[in-house]
Order: sequence, then C-alpha cells, then structure tokens
Amino acid sequence: MLVASKYFYLQKHNDRYGVKICIGRNGSKELDKKKDYTLLEAIVFDAIFENLLKNEDTTKFNILDLVHPKKVSKFLKKSITKMETNKTLDTILYLRNRFYRYIEKKKKLEKYLTEYINKNEKYIPIKLEK
Repeated sequence: MLVASKYFYLQKHNDRYGVKICIGRNGSKELDKKKDYTLLEAIVFDAIFENLLKNEDTTKFNILDLVHPKKVSKFLKKSITKMETNKTLDTILYLRNRFYRYIEKKKKLEKYLTEYINKNEKYIPIKLEK
C-alpha cells in the first residue's frame, strides 16, 4: 500500500487543492532507496491504470472514488484543523504526506490490488504473503 499511495499526488494550484493519479510527478521518489520497488511499482501502476481505463462496471471498485472531490475536501478540512500552527511547516508537504497515509489505509484499494495480483498471478513473478 505504501507504493500504491505514492501514485495519488496531492497538489495545490493557486488556492485550490486537487489530486492527480500520475506516474511522472508522484511520491515514488520518496520511497526508501535501500529497497528496489521497481517491479512492485510496475504492477501497482498497471492495476491502477487498468482500473481507470477499463472500469465500466460501476458496482465494482473504482479508483476515482478515492479521490472524489467531496472526499478530498473532507480529508483536507480534517487535516488542516489538525495541522500545527508552526510557521516553518510546509503546508503542501504536510498535507501530501498525510494524504499518502490516508490512501495507504484504504481497504478497498488493498482488496482491489490483491485481487488484481491474484487474477494475474501467472504473469506476475511475485507471490503475495498473507
């Protein structure tokens, strides 16, 4: 979930916050450099973008539900009220890191990624441990 969360990039443009699901500008550079996440990043990327591009069945999990403007707005209000009034605090960095942790805890995303990996296990050279 750590790797998956980094594709959900909270950003601020003028006075507005938004989330983009992105492979270029994201938080993957902030991952522990001692570990090689390349394969896992590729698998997670494929799962996320397959969901975005092929999700016509609205009864199934849709990744866009995680970043629905109402949910992001609720997250921001809650996070900003918890934020310290420290003048040296980088607001966007603080909020972005909290958003990564918020996404990491999403059980529906975890379930979707697990199902994706299991469904495609003959093409994926890793096994999930319980």
